[in-house]
Amino acid sequence: MDVILGFMNSHAVWGWIIVGLLLLIAETFSGDFFLAGPAAAALLVAAVLAVHPPLLPNLNGQLLAFAALAFALGISARRISAPWRDDAAADGINDRMGRTLGRETLANGEFVGGRGTVQVDGVMWRARLEEGETVPSGAPLIVTAHRNGQLIVRRLQPGGAAGGPSEP
Repeated sequence: MDVILGFMNSHAVWGWIIVGLLLLIAETFSGDFFLAGPAAAALLVAAVLAVHPPLLPNLNGQLLAFAALAFALGISARRISAPWRDDAAADGINDRMGRTLGRETLANGEFVGGRGTVQVDGVMWRARLEEGETVPSGAPLIVTAHRNGQLIVRRLQPGGAAGGPSEP
């Protein structure tokens, strides 16, 4: 740690440029503009030190300036980048249960006490009936909701409006 502090005290401009570039490199891997503000802040501190060093004479002042700039630019970068970010494209990408809603399937085995299992997209899920206690194995079901790690299903009537199950 003394080596880093010694370098920052003797070569502050280069130290802040290195910090800024490392943050920019890390930003390229994150891709969400989270580190763009702090990277710009580090480069701004380096620019101020290069142009007018007495403005930030010691490491404490530099760190304070960096923190304030990183906070302000971090918020600004998020707002400025909004037109280029497509947050809606990722909706549901990690919500596997949410993607099962409305899907038709078959009971894997007999539902006893309103509980059993179903398979949707090759994944076995614990399921609970909306109403009723038993469903025979192979009965057509539709996923209507999910709660506490289980799918909530309703029995489809044979030849119903949904046209039967879409998965074996």
